Amino acid sequence: MVWTVDISLTPDQAAIDKKRRRASCFVLVSDWDQEEWDDARVLAEYRHQSLIEGHTGFRWMKGPAAVAPVMLNAPHRIRALGLVFVLALMVRNFFQFTLRARMKQRGRGIKHPFRKKEDDNLTTEMALVWFDGINVVFVKLPGIDWTRTTPTLCDEARDILQLIGIKEEIYARPPPR
Repeated sequence: MVWTVDISLTPDQAAIDKKRRRASCFVLVSDWDQEEWDDARVLAEYRHQSLIEGHTGFRWMKGPAAVAPVMLNAPHRIRALGLVFVLALMVRNFFQFTLRARMKQRGRGIKHPFRKKEDDNLTTEMALVWFDGINVVFVKLPGIDWTRTTPTLCDEARDILQLIGIKEEIYARPPPR
């Protein structure tokens, strides 16, 4: 017995236009005066900043995963989320700059988590892969002080912590009360 399927596809132009219109929306946070910088000028300036976008993590913010699922509903909430994103990117960039500079300074990199070859130009995201699967558990029992399970850090994770100046003890000491 032989089964065959004959399929004919036609594009749904209305659905395509709807998706295209949705994908063309940008959330841009700016402190420029609206009289001097209209929306078109802000968008044009933003699109010309490929150096910043490519090297500092701003590319992630443009993706649909970053903001599409979040319903903000108010301009002050949009501004607040923009501030959180900018602060998070500043921390990410500081981490990456410090890690790369100190690896170059010592003349030796860290093993890449996937290629398994030494790399002195790791991104923050690749460096943090070495911390995947680390779970720290706080336990509070009546009459017993805080206890904390100590995770097993691999050598690369320990090396990263040392390079950025963070003590491994953050995973083993209880938090301040």
